[in-house]
Amino acid sequence: KGRNAHVPYRDSKLTRILQPSLGGNARTAIICTISPAQSHVEQTRNTLLFASCAKEVATNAHVNVVISDKALMEKEIKEPTRQRDLAQSQLEDLLKVVGDDKASRHVAVIDKPTKSVPQNAWEDDNSLTEISGMTQSYGALELKLQDVQKTIDCLVNPYPEE
Repeated sequence: KGRNAHVPYRDSKLTRILQPSLGGNARTAIICTISPAQSHVEQTRNTLLFASCAKEVATNAHVNVVISDKALMEKEIKEPTRQRDLAQSQLEDLLKVVGDDKASRHVAVIDKPTKSVPQNAWEDDNSLTEISGMTQSYGALELKLQDVQKTIDCLVNPYPEE
């Protein structure tokens, strides 16, 4: 049997009223009352069948988090700035690595014969190409940040005074 496949609802008004709680995002406790009287055997049997089916239903209840519009807008405002700062730190880290590589390569060039100079020059070109790509991506993030800032300004003040 599938765990969340089907909730076995009884044909009763109470079950229909509780339907959202039984199958939704809620923790539910069901109390079934039965009677030992011979005259209520059929009702007791049906109640026990319902209880055995209902106990098989597993719900995954969790607390609903409601974010206010103001908090959501602040989060959206901070996101492009965070992305820009991340790109800036990555660029700085890359420049440090490239700078360290260049220094070590120049020392290696002095120690090695001149045959290795073209190889090091090619690696420098690759590093410069990589730095150029990072700079372009940083510029694209700056433009995206400006677009987001304009959108936020329009949302905050949809009717600017002229």
